[in-house]
Amino acid sequence: IAPGEGVLLWINGRQIDGNHRVYPGDEIKVEGLREREEARVELRLSADEMSAEAIYRPPRNIYYEISEHPPVEELTIPATRKEEISGPDLEPGQIKKILADGGVIHGIKEPAILELINEAGHWREVAAGTPPVQGRDGSVEYLIKEGLQPVSYNGEEGQVDYKRRYKIPQVNKGQLIAKIHPPRPGKPGLTVSGRELLPEPVSPAKVRCEIGTAFNREGTGVVATRNGVPTSRRGREILFRVDDIYLHRGDIDIKTGHADFSGHLKISGGIAEGMRVKADGNIEIAGHTSGAEITAGGGIIINRNCIQCLVRAGWLSYQLHKINQCYDELVLNTGSLLEMGRELISVLEERGSSSDFQVSFLLRSLMQKKFPGLPELSAEILGLGQELAQELPASLLPVLENCNSLLKDAGFLLTWDLLEAAHRELAEQRALLKYTAPETAGISVYYVQNSKLICPGDIEIGGPGAYNSVLECEGRVRVTRIFRGGSIKAGGDIYIGEAGIPRLAEGQGLIETGSDGEVKVEKIYENTRIKIGKPEIYLERDLKRVRFYLNEEGEIKLGGFQ
Repeated sequence: IAPGEGVLLWINGRQIDGNHRVYPGDEIKVEGLREREEARVELRLSADEMSAEAIYRPPRNIYYEISEHPPVEELTIPATRKEEISGPDLEPGQIKKILADGGVIHGIKEPAILELINEAGHWREVAAGTPPVQGRDGSVEYLIKEGLQPVSYNGEEGQVDYKRRYKIPQVNKGQLIAKIHPPRPGKPGLTVSGRELLPEPVSPAKVRCEIGTAFNREGTGVVATRNGVPTSRRGREILFRVDDIYLHRGDIDIKTGHADFSGHLKISGGIAEGMRVKADGNIEIAGHTSGAEITAGGGIIINRNCIQCLVRAGWLSYQLHKINQCYDELVLNTGSLLEMGRELISVLEERGSSSDFQVSFLLRSLMQKKFPGLPELSAEILGLGQELAQELPASLLPVLENCNSLLKDAGFLLTWDLLEAAHRELAEQRALLKYTAPETAGISVYYVQNSKLICPGDIEIGGPGAYNSVLECEGRVRVTRIFRGGSIKAGGDIYIGEAGIPRLAEGQGLIETGSDGEVKVEKIYENTRIKIGKPEIYLERDLKRVRFYLNEEGEIKLGGFQ
């Protein structure tokens, strides 16, 4: 005989654990086991300690009932296990203490504690760790787009220029081109056992400023230190620079659209018909130009042919010089109009017939008869002022707009008080309108035909020559080979290899320079006009290696040269 599970066996007063032989007359006592299990909580943690699960075991009584069994030679006494829940449950506070004793002290879920008791016998997550919040490395915010950008038009624009297709991103000196954001440190986390989890370390953005750029005073951004095209190289270290020379690869044509740049512009190709190219600095063109408009604040170099083009170098100085001249004329004419008007008003007052209406009518009539070009002059100055707004005092443009509104439409709104006030404002602003002598921006071209070249510096034609073209400059002109048709107007000396057309009976054009200049020609044909200062001569025969200059009496003289 042997006791089964949950069975207590005694033979002759001695408890038996294993098999034991029994004989007739032995005293056998059998009893079912009775146990008591108190309420308890079992706990398990995840490998990374970021989660804790628990199961609640309620209090219970366990007992075994001995089953009947027929006689056999060998018997293992069987019993049936039975349980009954009995006794009070644990309180939430007691469960928390059990969790703490098991090492779970962080991230405990209060609702899960109650659910643990209500759903006894089921594993449930009772605590969750707090993962670390990762920080952010320092970063750079780019405020300027790089590369050619398509030009977009909205529906409100009355006119669309289909040849203006792309624009070159440009920045002005002092403009913020990038923001530097500092690193943002992360926050540490905790496992359910309270162990700290550190976030990954963060580092600031690595930024280097190259030519044309610098950090702002706070070190939070990159600013341009000159006008030009912003570029950057992105990698582990971010490099910024602003180039004042923009290289356009290929031709300027209908595919690329017009080109407008605030610095120096270099074109590896040519310029197609109908295109406009403008730069505040120098322009160099490697290819041919035909039917184009080329304007530069500095000098212009065209390494190939220039045909049917308008070429203007030193345009800013040229325009400033022009607005100064026109402004002086406007101040003078409005002052003269006031003086003449004042005399006529005196006559009306003597006759006792002066009225505001009569004075206004008188001023309009006087302007139409004596100063008919005044409204047009005012409109021209306003246009120049709007074009050069960034170069002029901010207070000047409103004055020009007011004057133009008074004089337009033949002075329809003109009154004595308004004219007097407008003239006074113009005179006051004159002192602010500064002007310096034009820069020596010049033009160098290989070959010119049917074009107009204007600049404050020198003009040089180094190839076959210039045909049927107009050359105007404040400096010198040098045409290495042939000049035929058109005109030359220079402020300094002029040199020409061959001027005019053989056996042409009519006028050959005009070659003009200032009174301090001279004209040297290797070969010049009859019927060519030479003007130095005010004197002018008309050649009656062909000449070779001749120099034209003014003598002390102010007459044009001819001589040779080495």
